[in-house]
Amino acid sequence: MLPRSPSRRALAGAFATVALAATAAPAFGAAGDLDPSFGTGGISLDGQPPSQLESVHARPDGKVVLTGTDPTGDDFWAEQLTSVGTPDPTFGTAGVVTTDLLEQSDDGLNASALQPDGKLLLAGWSSKANTGSMSLVRYLADGKLDPSFGVGGADGDGKVLLPNLQGIQPVGIVFQAQGRIAVVGDVGTGGVIAVYRLDAHGVPDPEQPDPVKLNPGSGAFPVDASATADGRILVVAQVEGASVVARLSAAGGLDTSFGEGGKVSLPEISQPNDLEVLPDGRMLVAGVAGTGPQARTVVMRLGAQGGVDRAFGDAGSAVADFTGDEWAARAVVQRDGKILVTAALATEYEFAAARFTDRGRLDATYRAGGLFTFPVLSLSAVFGAAVTAHDELILAGPAYKTFPVGKLATVRLQADPPPVPAGPDGPVGPAGPGPSTPPGDAQAPELTRVHVLRKAPGTRLRIAFTLSEPARVRATVRRGHGRPQRFRIDARAGVNRVRVGRPLRAGRYTLAARAIDTAGNASARHNVHFTASPHR
Repeated sequence: MLPRSPSRRALAGAFATVALAATAAPAFGAAGDLDPSFGTGGISLDGQPPSQLESVHARPDGKVVLTGTDPTGDDFWAEQLTSVGTPDPTFGTAGVVTTDLLEQSDDGLNASALQPDGKLLLAGWSSKANTGSMSLVRYLADGKLDPSFGVGGADGDGKVLLPNLQGIQPVGIVFQAQGRIAVVGDVGTGGVIAVYRLDAHGVPDPEQPDPVKLNPGSGAFPVDASATADGRILVVAQVEGASVVARLSAAGGLDTSFGEGGKVSLPEISQPNDLEVLPDGRMLVAGVAGTGPQARTVVMRLGAQGGVDRAFGDAGSAVADFTGDEWAARAVVQRDGKILVTAALATEYEFAAARFTDRGRLDATYRAGGLFTFPVLSLSAVFGAAVTAHDELILAGPAYKTFPVGKLATVRLQADPPPVPAGPDGPVGPAGPGPSTPPGDAQAPELTRVHVLRKAPGTRLRIAFTLSEPARVRATVRRGHGRPQRFRIDARAGVNRVRVGRPLRAGRYTLAARAIDTAGNASARHNVHFTASPHR
């Protein structure tokens, strides 16, 4: 089974090849910018990263919880940051807790979830001396093991070991009525999922549901699970180069009223990674289409009964085409329905983020364009994401200045600024109340005279253009029908001349450019066709 979160070891070869407790008030700037009130300039760098980062959770008070397997690869691990990005001294030891399920055992975390009461539940796999079991740990809000969970029920030790479930790897935790817990696991025998149900104290039900087979063949494995408001269980799996979403009843049996016989196939996503249930019962599936340089991050929206929403994005798919090889895509949702998306970039090694409207269109008001990447140290990758109660995007993953000595990087990006409050005589602006305030910038920048200055094979493309005001120019250069190179230019008003992209190869190219100002107003798109030839 592929891990839901890529491990630090999984990136080691690639990185080595490239490198041989008060709640903070939101700091409002441009949506998508690094939040200066978090960490140092929006980035918190803290200690050695876990060997595998599983999940990121945002608490209502702005604190951030990160979970995974500790740097030694032997214990469950969780860290909590304050709302300003520092280790939380009220949680565990200096903000960190680790738990060894069996003395000197190998414990690997596969799933985690925050309960509505603030307790943190972890699920994974523990092995020792050729024996293994599914294992769970629950912590109180201060990081102490929960004495109401585990053997004996109300007088437990915070741990649950299930040795009769050898070979089952958890992929998701869902909460049901009366505090009940359902752990969804991969049986490891080719597309078979199992739901294991426990009460609020971690005591297993005396009878468990039968496993559900997603695929007649062996090429299938589940990657994530979530729950509907009425407790039914949704699972997304990779099945022979496509995605399959299945819905189970609250008791764990296949719900045949969903899709076709309880399942929906999504061939548009070849590598699913994330499943989010929306408040109205619809759901988002995030993953990657394609492989290698052709990979791109895709989000699809399904109706409550599994039908693909063809009005969303482009015929049902919203595409965030970051630069390079993409994997481990994730999506989280703001209160207004806008969708925040991220992925790990296995060739660029930068953090990446994008925002779509609730209709699946890139939101040009987010970081002036809607899609961007940014460096954290020299090499970095996003392995987890969450959205705060204020709609700020939290991203986390390993970052390296010199591999293999790394840090755990947690980043917070700003949300939209609040609307201007209305006074008795109209909106209140910087000049105080009055009949009206001057309207915001609604004038799109004018991008003109876009042309190519230098286009010889083996040299970098040199272009020129003219702007009516300072703006960010987003452009692509595509050779034939190949994958485009993307770049961004923070340009001044007037004439600009810049070199962009990688050295050209001989062939026909298309340059496409658009300017977006700080208010999110976008110019018309310009296309320029040219040929890179040694004889021109």
